[in-house]
Amino acid sequence: MEGLKEFITPTRFSLFGYIVAIVYFFAGVLFVGITSKLRLNERRTFLCDFSGAQPADKLFLQAQCFDKYEQHYNSPLPLYVFVILNFATVIVVCLVYSWCCVKSRVDKLQAAVIPDAENPRPRPRVETRCIFFLYFLHLVARLSLGIIFAVLQNFMFYSGGFQVAFVCVSSRGLESLNATKSASSAKSEPITYCHNSVASEKGTCALLVLVVNVIFAFLVFGEIVYLVVRAFRRSKFASDSEFCANYFFHQSVTALTPVCFRQRMKRRILQETEFLEPLIHCGKESANERVSLDEIFLDVIIYTGRATDEFLRECKRHLIYDFYLKPESKKGSVEIKTRKELFLANEDADNPRKILIVGRPGIGKSLLCRELLRDWSKGELFRNISERFKYAFLFQFRSFYAETTEKISLWQLFNRAACMDGPVDHGLFQELLDNPETILLVFDGLDEFRDQGSCTANEAARFGNSPTEEMPVSALFVKLLQGKLLPDVTVVTSCRPTALESVEVSHFERTVEIMGFTEEKVHKYVSKYCQGDGHTAARIWEHLSSNLHLLSLCYIPVNCRIFCYFLKELIKPSPPDAGSVILPTRLTDVYLGALRLFVFSHHPEFRDKPFRGNESFSDSVEKTLTDLGSLARRGIEEGRLIFDKEEVAGMTNCGLLTQLPDARLSPVEFKQRFSFIHLTLQEFLAAREISKMDPAELKIFITSNAEDPKWQLVIQFVAGLIHGKKMEAIEGIVSCLHDSLLSKSPSRPSRRKALLMMNCLYEYNDEATVKRVASMLKQNRDFHGFIQLWNCNVTPADCTAIVYFLKHIEPLNYYLELTCNSLGDGGCKELSKLLKEGGPVKLVIPENNITDQGLIALVEAISADSCKLKKLNLVKNTSITPEALGLLCESLKERSCKLTHLNLGGLQLTDNVLTQLCESLQHVNSSLTYLKMTNDDFWTDALILKLCETLRHPNCQLTAIRISGHKITNQGVHYFCEALECKHCKLTLLNLTSNRITAVVLPNLCKAVKHQNCKLSTLHITSWNINNRSKQKLEDALEAAISVRKQAPKELEPSISFRETSHKLEFFHAVHF
Repeated sequence: MEGLKEFITPTRFSLFGYIVAIVYFFAGVLFVGITSKLRLNERRTFLCDFSGAQPADKLFLQAQCFDKYEQHYNSPLPLYVFVILNFATVIVVCLVYSWCCVKSRVDKLQAAVIPDAENPRPRPRVETRCIFFLYFLHLVARLSLGIIFAVLQNFMFYSGGFQVAFVCVSSRGLESLNATKSASSAKSEPITYCHNSVASEKGTCALLVLVVNVIFAFLVFGEIVYLVVRAFRRSKFASDSEFCANYFFHQSVTALTPVCFRQRMKRRILQETEFLEPLIHCGKESANERVSLDEIFLDVIIYTGRATDEFLRECKRHLIYDFYLKPESKKGSVEIKTRKELFLANEDADNPRKILIVGRPGIGKSLLCRELLRDWSKGELFRNISERFKYAFLFQFRSFYAETTEKISLWQLFNRAACMDGPVDHGLFQELLDNPETILLVFDGLDEFRDQGSCTANEAARFGNSPTEEMPVSALFVKLLQGKLLPDVTVVTSCRPTALESVEVSHFERTVEIMGFTEEKVHKYVSKYCQGDGHTAARIWEHLSSNLHLLSLCYIPVNCRIFCYFLKELIKPSPPDAGSVILPTRLTDVYLGALRLFVFSHHPEFRDKPFRGNESFSDSVEKTLTDLGSLARRGIEEGRLIFDKEEVAGMTNCGLLTQLPDARLSPVEFKQRFSFIHLTLQEFLAAREISKMDPAELKIFITSNAEDPKWQLVIQFVAGLIHGKKMEAIEGIVSCLHDSLLSKSPSRPSRRKALLMMNCLYEYNDEATVKRVASMLKQNRDFHGFIQLWNCNVTPADCTAIVYFLKHIEPLNYYLELTCNSLGDGGCKELSKLLKEGGPVKLVIPENNITDQGLIALVEAISADSCKLKKLNLVKNTSITPEALGLLCESLKERSCKLTHLNLGGLQLTDNVLTQLCESLQHVNSSLTYLKMTNDDFWTDALILKLCETLRHPNCQLTAIRISGHKITNQGVHYFCEALECKHCKLTLLNLTSNRITAVVLPNLCKAVKHQNCKLSTLHITSWNINNRSKQKLEDALEAAISVRKQAPKELEPSISFRETSHKLEFFHAVHF
């Protein structure tokens, strides 16, 4: 039995050969049993027909006939003996090979691969080929025996088979039986008929034995061919160590080769990290739009050290946004511009090998870890492989949930790395132990580790430092940081700021913080996300950049991806030239969706669960959001954006809070501090709680806090959250807006309150309420039609709300002033919608970052028949090019254009622009009467001549010109004098500033203003060289000319209209304003 047990052990056979041998053995046992039983039954069941013979003779004769049957069909061996020999010889060959030939050799090699706790290094490899040849010879012997026994059975021993009917001839028996018969009868040999009932069963059994021999011979032959092919393709396959390990012990020898292991692992990493996980599972993104990590990944802003929190201390709102979009970290920190620089020496550390990456939820920590592995796999992390990192392993702490109490060894830890393609065998493990400086270990998501509180030096000290000793994952992690395991290994760890208290930061040689995206990177990310779809990318970027709240929230990459996903899904069905798709511009709608996705992406209750878009918050999550809302409101009330650990207890894992650097209270005492990941999220959560107030209390809250900047966005969110509810609270918004628009000269708080209330009405989204406010204004005599929102930080998103309100106060003529804001092209496009429906009669939009696209949108609106705009001020929008200004000039020729006043000061004026403008002024449809072009570097005497020629044209309607140019000389004034004397010139006001005019030209001016065709009543001049005497002469001349025109008959001045007090002459001596 002991020998049989050894035989059954498959360590000296291949798995296939072992199965074939075992099956053959049991087949032999079966056939031996069957044939032996048939042998015992055959003599007993063999019958012959001996009619008339005595019973004793019958038995003798039957035995004699059976012997003859045996000689005829079973000679020289009975079938059962043949079967025993057939199977036994093969089994003996297997036993001789296994016990006598290779046992000691195989046992030694098997012992060499068993891990040694003290020395994992494998023993030297045996390069001889004895075992291969012995195994091959034993297969050949088995094949030969199978063929020999098949041939013997079929052609020599049992070629005739086994007959059931047998004719037996026995002369001695017959003589005894027929002694009294005649002599003639005795001469013929008697015949006896016999019957063997077992013969058919023996024939079937013999046939089965033959079939088994043939089948197993083919199986053995197949294994022989396989070995020959393997040995021919790779000669080392036949060596004893590799042959046993690969063929007998079923271990992958290829994985033991470090080069092959690295190649396979790199391929697996590139495959498994190729695509991003979809935001919503089973949605369109996961089915049709798999996002490639390489195509969309964008380097985030990273600084060494922790970011300061100075932006949270008494900081204005726009500075807080600047922090999110253009982060600044504390003094002495260094920007990490490339991923390679994480590992390079810098001002903060010399050759850092223990690196901690800190970042808020969704900031890109996990993607950075994956990208580090991809860089290593592609050989891009370090171009020169001799510099660093032959091996890289990624460990995700979330995968160790079940191992918080289980103990594992360092070798087992390696085998649990992500993206593994085969195990780390003991040979490779020893390679890692011998060269730890070539290893990069990336631990992602320490905050997701359930046993993070045990990652302390005291806890790790309970265990030894042997690489084969089993201990908790937390202890292994700490020992790797301490260098007690794998000294000089490089360890990169990522975690949220909220988990920093669970690890001793002193173990890390470099701490960096991911700041997120700047505005430029957000723009680039949008382009990458749309994958070449320029139309969609342009619309998404226009929408995000037009709203400061959304844009600043995009500093977190996952938020940027959320917005891109939803906006792209809205835009995608529409053709490029379609303008019917309305993107969500109401902040409340956007933040409600963003909050859902953010909570489902980062809250522990939903972590690693697919989000399908129709889930709702559980009671526990809703309670957490309620607590956060109360905390957010209290923080805004107290002017605090930083909270203590006790205040955020039970809320830190929701993904909406981030931990700031600890505050030092004393040399030995520190205080943990937290803040919301973004100010707008704090305001939105506060609004969720405030919107639950009683309607009367909510109205009081709105009216009492409307002018307080810290509550303005909160109130806007509240208006959106109470949408659809007929509440008394909305009356507070109505009254605030009504009151703030009645003043002719409103203060800045009043102007900002008016803008806020317009946004609130837009968020509330109720047409009836807006119409009621507009009606109240139109009926109020104190409303003078002035909508003044200058210097209110108006954005394109605000323009949407402004247009939403103003379109309801038609047909009232009103002025809209938006000086010194941030309208941009998006704001102009919104205003163009208002102009096409009538709009204001005066639009003042200087210094608003308008470019060509914005001006083109305004030009299209100005040309509409329904547009009422008469006065347009575009001063200091320096990004507008001459080409776009040319289009504006061309629009003045349109019959539908009603512009009478145009201010182009501080724009990019060129000769071509002035030429086009002059052509338009000479057009019969031109109605422009006032032109201001205060561009100091533009005007020259030659250009003044071109303008003056236009003033003399009969169709030119200009009555007032204001220009400035330090290149204008006396010659330019001479051209104006000639124009003033022309009968077609209609100028009543001339303003010349910033010029080089001298007193020499004053006589010409005096002559011109006295001319009978001159209609001038107001003259502004800036000069350095005009004395009081000259000034008095010009004043007298102008007054005399005006007196003459007043006394003239009406028919001599049909186009002149002026007041006596309107004449004025101004000089500035030696001072230039």
